[in-house]
Amino acid sequence: MSIPDHKRLVTELRRLERRAHRSGRDTVDHGRGGSDDYSNVVCGSLTLLATYLNGYDVNFPAWIGGGAAGERVETLEEAQERRDAEYRNRFAEYLRHHGIPA
Repeated sequence: MSIPDHKRLVTELRRLERRAHRSGRDTVDHGRGGSDDYSNVVCGSLTLLATYLNGYDVNFPAWIGGGAAGERVETLEEAQERRDAEYRNRFAEYLRHHGIPA
């Protein structure tokens, strides 16, 4: 895989600036009068692809709010399996509580 050889994209990527803030947080953004539309699309796509390939849920990646930074977010299938297991456990507990053989 490679980054497309697109003149405006390459220019935007080369002109990105890293800024350190007093809070200790760094940001990367375009300079004054610059643009970063193409670079945002490519970097966002690569982030989503890496998120997906590492087994994270692309619909709700951790950095968007699906979990703490770096925390794995369960997939829809995993959530359904967890809910099914919880239901089975509650049903089994109900049967035991009422003396009904399973």
